[in-house]
Amino acid sequence: MRRVIAIILAVFITGGIYAQSPKAVFKGLEENDIAKNTARFEKISDKTKEKMPEMCYLAEAALLNMPKQLGTNKLRGYEILSEHIEDIRNSANIEKSFHNLDITLDDVIKNIENESLNYLMTLDTERNYVIYISWAKRGGHPNISQIESRLEDLRYTHTLAANSIEDCDFFLATYPESKYRDAIDEHRTTLHYTEAIESNDEGIIERFIANYPTYKDTPKAKHHLQSLRYNRIFSEGANNVEQMKWFLKQYPDHEEYATLKQRMADIEFESLPATSEALSAFIAYYGEVAQRAEAQRRLHLARIAEYGSVRDFVEYIKSYGYDTSYSVMLRQIYNHSKRYIISTEINDVTLLRYAAEDGLIGYMDFDGNMVIEPIYDAKQVTFGTGYYNRAMLSEFTPYRNIVALSLNGSWGVINDKGEQIVEHKYQALTIYNNQIFAVPDISAGESEYCDCEVYICDVYEPDGRFVKSGETTEWESMPDMRSFEFNDGTERGLYITPKYCIIHTDDHSQEIVDREGNSYPTKWSVISGVTDNIAVVEVVAEDGSKQRHFANLDTQELIKECPYSIVHPMSCGRAAVWKDDSYGFIDENLELRIAPQFGFDFANKFNCGLMVVRSSDGVYGIINTDGEYLMTTNDTIEDVSVGCNDQCGQKGLFIISSDNKHSLIDTQGETIATIESEFTPEVVGIDLISTNATKRVRFDLEASSEN
Repeated sequence: MRRVIAIILAVFITGGIYAQSPKAVFKGLEENDIAKNTARFEKISDKTKEKMPEMCYLAEAALLNMPKQLGTNKLRGYEILSEHIEDIRNSANIEKSFHNLDITLDDVIKNIENESLNYLMTLDTERNYVIYISWAKRGGHPNISQIESRLEDLRYTHTLAANSIEDCDFFLATYPESKYRDAIDEHRTTLHYTEAIESNDEGIIERFIANYPTYKDTPKAKHHLQSLRYNRIFSEGANNVEQMKWFLKQYPDHEEYATLKQRMADIEFESLPATSEALSAFIAYYGEVAQRAEAQRRLHLARIAEYGSVRDFVEYIKSYGYDTSYSVMLRQIYNHSKRYIISTEINDVTLLRYAAEDGLIGYMDFDGNMVIEPIYDAKQVTFGTGYYNRAMLSEFTPYRNIVALSLNGSWGVINDKGEQIVEHKYQALTIYNNQIFAVPDISAGESEYCDCEVYICDVYEPDGRFVKSGETTEWESMPDMRSFEFNDGTERGLYITPKYCIIHTDDHSQEIVDREGNSYPTKWSVISGVTDNIAVVEVVAEDGSKQRHFANLDTQELIKECPYSIVHPMSCGRAAVWKDDSYGFIDENLELRIAPQFGFDFANKFNCGLMVVRSSDGVYGIINTDGEYLMTTNDTIEDVSVGCNDQCGQKGLFIISSDNKHSLIDTQGETIATIESEFTPEVVGIDLISTNATKRVRFDLEASSEN
């Protein structure tokens, strides 16, 4: 510096120095006396400043950048230099002053640049760098890139410390190609993450996730968003099912998915419309929830109500049995198709018997398609209740494809294609033991050996082939149970329960055979069936005495002793038992529920959850499964609840007869229709028909009209 000052001083001495000249300042620079040289500079006249301003600017800048000069002055000195750099470099006076000298103007400028920069570095503040850089760009500072790099470093450090999104945005906008870009961008994203999480605002968090899908903590943000939505949508008392469905659509892997679906099902099912559309959608969406079975049941009912779906009717009976909906379903099918189903034991039939609009009988498949035209008489369409599968004597079954029907008052047999295999010319006909017995003339039936009806029959094979004529039969002694036969036709038996058949072997012992033909030897004598798998059996004790027990035919185990002389099949959770010269009822646990008190000729089997009984003093009544009387009368009561076998809880139909007046009533004692006839009329579909066919009353459970 001293050398530079000396050179500058020599230059100015050579040119002639005056006290007011800028050269005087340069002369004193080697003294490094800031005060003295400042005084000299201040004595420069205005005229001199006007005459040689560039010399004055250079002198001032050099003065302010003396080694002992205050630091802030050094920055001011460089500001002056940068502001007038072009004038200084282009000045003829300065060029003359440095002619033929060892020192150059560049040396002076470089000294000013270095001194000011060194001080700038000691300050090392962002603000000063920003200001200095503006001067450096104007002055062409050779270290501008270094200065800018240092400013970038400072701003990077400041940006990290500030924890401000705005600072990050400024940095990235200022230094788009910065080496710190990734770090600042990461920091900025972290700040956005923190802001989003702390906001607990679903919209803000959702936008963060959308904007930063690959951020390391985005999974945490997603989980937090899920928690916020869960707490809002499934809060205590919340019941917006659509919002809940939306939530599960967004989060199909939610740990409580199944539980939440069940909660939604609980809410929605309470107000779910009883339409096939709504129920189908419910089942499709919820799958295996607690309400699925009930929803499926209601769906069957809805399809029956909306479309008269026979298929759903069949599926309903197969799945749920005969309940309070049975009679309603029949009427709904009739409303759609004008066909009134009168088949019984629907689980075991292959074609459904129905009464057409005109009361004639036809058959349709489970989809409601007519298979056999309704041309047959509506005779013997109701059946007794004493044995299993009695109705199957006149129905197509999985085991037999024929049926006995009356056509124009004469009996014959058709197959499931509607083909006549036994001509309709007989006055009576039955199917027993896998043969067809047809009676040409019932008026000829007399027996000289017993007080019974004996008839001469024509006998046919099940395929309609004639076997013989002149067969003598005691008609009333023919069993009402469906027979069992092996495929080779060699062994036969009778069904004792809907599941099991009893076969008597050649050695007079018994075997139990199931529907598939599997044989189970038994040491008991089976007397009567109670349920599918429970029967009353006779057990021979070691002393040779015989005792009755309830037994499980599935496990071949004795359950308990049976104190009853007669036990009928279970219906509606009750089985009629005979003891002490009267009927009572046991429950499914084989415990006595209704004490014996009813007459032999009526108490037998519940139909539609009800039963007609007659007391010992001849009073008729209708009881429920608890033995409670719904009504009593001195007139005759007959249960005519067609197709209602074991259909517990359904409204039953009954005929009260007094002389020649017959009234059809419901379980509330309300009269539905009345008809006068010599004989008790019968119910065919929705018609009440007099035996002599002189009168027909069409009815439903809501209203009635006469034809």
